[in-house]
Order: sequence, then C-alpha cells, then structure tokens
Amino acid sequence: MSKLLNSVIQAGIVVEDLEATVKYYAEELGIGPWKISRYRDQDGNIVNMLARGWTGGVMNQGFELELFDRRYLMPMQAEFYEKHGQGVQHLCFGCEDFVATREELMKKFPVLFDTCSFMGYSKDMMNSTYFDATKELGVVLEISEIPIGANEGKHPAYQWEEEVYPVKKTV
Repeated sequence: MSKLLNSVIQAGIVVEDLEATVKYYAEELGIGPWKISRYRDQDGNIVNMLARGWTGGVMNQGFELELFDRRYLMPMQAEFYEKHGQGVQHLCFGCEDFVATREELMKKFPVLFDTCSFMGYSKDMMNSTYFDATKELGVVLEISEIPIGANEGKHPAYQWEEEVYPVKKTV
C-alpha cells in the first residue's frame, strides 16, 4: 500500500482555560509564539476561541498545537468535551495530494466536517476535512491543505480578533 498520510502537523486539544494553558505552554515549556483568535457573531458574542502555538519558535513553523477553549466550542469539539473532558480531540496530517487523499479516506471513515462541502474546494482557501477515526485510531483525523497566501477559511459572517502571545517588545 502506498503512503496515504505524511507527518502529523497539528494536534487539536480542548482545554479548560485557554489563556492559562497558553501562558503555561509559553512560560513553563517555552512553546510559542501563540496566535489567539476570538470569533464573534453579529451581536458581538464570542462563538469560538482558540489558540495556535508552534514548537519551532517562529509563527507557522514547527509542530502546531491548536487549543480550543471549552467555553466556546464548535459542535465537533463540544461533543468531544461532553464525552471526554479536556484532551486531544484531533490530529492533523499532511498529505501529498489533498483531493486524492480526501477521496480515499472518505471510503474508510465517516466525515465529521468538510470545508470543501461547506465552502467549496478552492485553491484560494484553506481546505480541511475531519474524519471520525475514533473507533480505529482513538482520535478524529484531519487532513488539511493551506495553499501559500491562502485565506485560512475565515468566514465573513464572523468578526475576527487575533492577538499574539507573548507580545514581543520593541526597543
């Protein structure tokens, strides 16, 4: 059998307190920088909050940790939290051919969420598909494709706020 997936590029983890967890990873373990994102609906209510941190010491380099705050979860993460509490909810793998890999995995696992179905496949946007591989692998499996310069799937119906932690001081 040919190699379907490449290396693990991200772990998605549901946490009790996002800010405290980011601070611990950064200050106690030296992991970061972190990009903290808050997504608000049209009424200004936070509907999702997550943080992405990199083990390579530079944003967008190295293995990525994606933390989800349990107070503001999307349905897929909320279902995980209700069943398991905090912990690793998904692993994201790289693949050489996103479309072919997606089609092959769709034969093996049920699809939980698919940006290609939700927003349409596009070389101009981040494309991700999440598969329910919990029975076989013990975790949700994600494959992702982010073309260089692509919009990372920021839906226009939400207000986006992002900050970097720790803040770099300028001299």
